[in-house]
Amino acid sequence: MKKEYSILISVASLLLSVIAVCVAVWRSPELSFDYQGVLVGVLSLLVTVLVGFQIYNSIDVNRKIGEIEKVSRDIAHIESSKSIHATKSYIHTHEGIENYRGHFVTNAIDEFMIALQEGVLSEDNDMFEKPYYYLDTIMRENKNGYPILKGEKDKYISILSSVPIYKDGMGKLIRFISISEETDYPNDGLNWKPKN
Repeated sequence: MKKEYSILISVASLLLSVIAVCVAVWRSPELSFDYQGVLVGVLSLLVTVLVGFQIYNSIDVNRKIGEIEKVSRDIAHIESSKSIHATKSYIHTHEGIENYRGHFVTNAIDEFMIALQEGVLSEDNDMFEKPYYYLDTIMRENKNGYPILKGEKDKYISILSSVPIYKDGMGKLIRFISISEETDYPNDGLNWKPKN
């Protein structure tokens, strides 16, 4: 709307300038000072200022459009990245559920941990519900720990510490992971008996 007014004022100024020039051409050839010459000079100055203002606005608008496009691309990239992490979390959750149902609990724990890690990266708290539920179930079924993949204990504890919700439950899971034995063989859980 502002741009339309600016264009309208510019056209009106240009039209008045042309009319002033036409009036000045028809006057008598006196070389004395008169108001028409001053009027033409002032109008010419105003038209020049308006044209300069239009050019400045055009450059400024193009710069602002460029900034907005950059911010839009950055936001789209961030949101796309979050969606990818949410999808990975969903996939690892369901892989974990399948492993849990197939009694491959060590693999299930690993999948649920990856799902939690991807959930943290997606910044979507809905991604934590199922992995947390199944890890909590495994913990309640195996009070003295359960074999986990060798060399993953610190990573699991770090992942559990970074989950922004279920803080009490995550604390219990951290204790559970810290007392769990590490194994080279992910299927050890099939024949595993807790130490007394």
